[in-house]
Amino acid sequence: MSTTLHRLFLALPVPPVEAERLALWAAHALAGKPVRLVPAHQLHATLLFFGDVDSPKRDEMAKLVAGVAAVPFPVRVGPLRLYGRSALAVALLAAPNDLAGLEERVFCQPPLNGLLAYLHPAERRRPGIRLHITVARAREPIALPSPPPPLEAVLGRIALFESRLSSSGPTYTELAG
Repeated sequence: MSTTLHRLFLALPVPPVEAERLALWAAHALAGKPVRLVPAHQLHATLLFFGDVDSPKRDEMAKLVAGVAAVPFPVRVGPLRLYGRSALAVALLAAPNDLAGLEERVFCQPPLNGLLAYLHPAERRRPGIRLHITVARAREPIALPSPPPPLEAVLGRIALFESRLSSSGPTYTELAG
């Protein structure tokens, strides 16, 4: 009997208006480059990556995230950077107190700190949260385009997502939040 695995991550959904503006910029800035763009409705600010978990663990994690109250805070878009081997992402800049408050909620306070037991090994070695929004995946190394235009958003709603990978790119489905 095979076990179904679910590729999960914790993220802050990006509001639709700001997501659309960011996706339009990425489509223009990365036109003609060997990249796969992330559609506007799929944009999110990644907090933690859990990797593959089985269905019972997925359900436990969804219970921890369900009903967590949003704590809104402003962010502004920073430079485009390469995260990992292929993720082209804009860094998100937040006030130090807002970022510290977010890290406190995720790492120290129940129920979200219960998710730490499920972290992907690479996440355990990385201190803190590096807020970013992946706008594209590069198929090969590329020169980074000019920075995105000024863009501000209010984030704060925390959600658990599942990532399903395919040849046409990942699809993200919100499970709880």
